[in-house]
Amino acid sequence: MKFFHISDLHLGKRVNEFSMLEDQGDILQKIVMLAKEHKPDAVLIAGDVYDKSMPIVEAVQLLDRFLVWLNELGVAVFIISGNHDNAERVAFRRGTV
Repeated sequence: MKFFHISDLHLGKRVNEFSMLEDQGDILQKIVMLAKEHKPDAVLIAGDVYDKSMPIVEAVQLLDRFLVWLNELGVAVFIISGNHDNAERVAFRRGTV
């Protein structure tokens, strides 16, 4: 069984008032490209998916797009919430993708 393990995405993070969302989106697209190439059975996202417990809408939308892309490849996703996450927000797609 082949896994990809990623963590500490901190989606929605701002550094010196600069949004990191565009860069984060690029990185997630690269992960999807690697998944196409290496065909993992699952992706494990371990902690700190979002930067805040109440993430901005754009961060939630970015995670949603990432999960849809992985679903289209037939890759299972397991998410463990971290200290920056609201477990209910991280579980919003449970059983739907």
